[in-house]
Amino acid sequence: MLKNNPLILKILQFHNEIEDNLIFHKKCQNILKEMVTLDFISDVFEANLLNNIFLNKKWTSFDIPHLSIYTNNDIDIKYHIFLPHKSKNIKLASYLIHHHTEYILSSYIYYGDGYNTIEFDKKIKTNSDGTFKMKINKDFFHAYNEINILDSWSPHIIFNVAKTTATLVLWSKENSHALDVKKRENYYPENGKLKMIDEEKFII
Repeated sequence: MLKNNPLILKILQFHNEIEDNLIFHKKCQNILKEMVTLDFISDVFEANLLNNIFLNKKWTSFDIPHLSIYTNNDIDIKYHIFLPHKSKNIKLASYLIHHHTEYILSSYIYYGDGYNTIEFDKKIKTNSDGTFKMKINKDFFHAYNEINILDSWSPHIIFNVAKTTATLVLWSKENSHALDVKKRENYYPENGKLKMIDEEKFII
């Protein structure tokens, strides 16, 4: 989708020229802010409505509602839409603690207030009883017009939004292995400790 758009071509150029993925993401920040104009969003919306993969997608509870902008073997660009929970409780997590394996993520909030998020240290301690312990690195509100870069293998959690919020996300991976959802690690609290669960055990 939109593979010949000048903004997409510029991101691809940066990706080919810059070896360090974190530097690549920082370099793309101004471009991401150009990709949320009404004309650009309209083009993306139309492209998705004309794409059979999108129209025939079988959505699961794992999926964040999204529109695809561009994807290849190395990068993926989407609009994500976060909807308020019916309880209106923003202190509830919208998903489990998880990481994105070898993928680095840039997330730009271009609509709505934003959401609270917690990022944990990559070093996860395994307790003697098989549970886990994590150290919090960052606990902050990811607000409107801000871009946050999340490093690969970094466990994190986001909380429910108060109002509909939309983000533009850019993913890039550190090596040639495709993203395997099944190997992504997810954690949930129980009796003051963290336990791991495979996604296939709770996704519907």
